[in-house]
Amino acid sequence: MESSTGNRVPLVTSGDLDGRVLGLSSNGEWLMFSRKGQNEAFNTLWMLHISDWSAQPISLRVSDVVHFAQWLPGETLRFLYSTVTPKKSAPGWQANNDLWLQIVSDTGMLMSKETIIESGSYNGDYSWWGTEFHLFEDGRSLIYANPSRIGSVDRLTGETVELVKIQPFEKARSDWAWIPGVGIVDEQGGFFFSYHGDISGASETFNPTDFHIGRYDPLEKKTLPIKKRPVLSRSLRSRRSLKMVSVMSPICRR
Repeated sequence: MESSTGNRVPLVTSGDLDGRVLGLSSNGEWLMFSRKGQNEAFNTLWMLHISDWSAQPISLRVSDVVHFAQWLPGETLRFLYSTVTPKKSAPGWQANNDLWLQIVSDTGMLMSKETIIESGSYNGDYSWWGTEFHLFEDGRSLIYANPSRIGSVDRLTGETVELVKIQPFEKARSDWAWIPGVGIVDEQGGFFFSYHGDISGASETFNPTDFHIGRYDPLEKKTLPIKKRPVLSRSLRSRRSLKMVSVMSPICRR
C-alpha cells in the first residue's frame, strides 16, 4: 500500500491466510505470514520476498503458530516463534508456551534452530491458552505475557524473570483466556500493561469492568497505576509508542 488504502497491490492471493502472523523484516524486504494448515497442522509459516515481483511464497517449515512469530532485526533471516499442539476440542490447541529461534536462507533452507524456552515451561492458570511475546528493538530482550503474569526473557541465555503478577480474568470460564496487553515504552525495559482488579495481582475480583492500565518502572522495579489516560512525553511521541499504547484494551485475543 502506498499513500492511501486506495493504492494497494496484492502480494499473496492464495485465499488461505489465517491472520495469525503478519510481519515485515527490519529491512523491509521479507514478509512473514501464516496460512491455514493441512492435515493435522493448525497453520504454517511462510515468507515472501516482496521487492521481487516474480517471487513465490517460501515455506519456513514451521507449523502450529498461534500467538507469536516475528523477525529479528538485521540482514540475516532470523525469526522467533512460539507453538501450540492442535486439538480437536476448543479452542483448537494446547499451548506449548515455548520459544524458538530459527535461521533460514533466502530459499527457505534451514540453517539453524535453537530452543530458547522449553515446551511446558509455564503451567500456571490458563496455560493451555498460551503466552504472547513482545520483542524489544535490540532483538535480545522480550516481554512475555500470559493470563497470570508478565515477565522478561533474555534471548541469548533463555533466562526468564517474572516482573508483574496478574489476577486472571476468571469471568472467562470458557474456551478462551484473557492475556494482558503490553506496550513497550523504552529500551531500558519500561512498558505499559493492562490488568484486572488490583495492580498487585493479589486480590481477586469478579467485576467484569474492573480493568486498568499500569506502567512497569525498570529503574524502581515496581508497577505504577495510571489514573488517567497516559500523556506521552515529546520523546515518546513516536509511531511505535502510540501504537503500543493503543493495544491496552482489555479484550480477548483469539
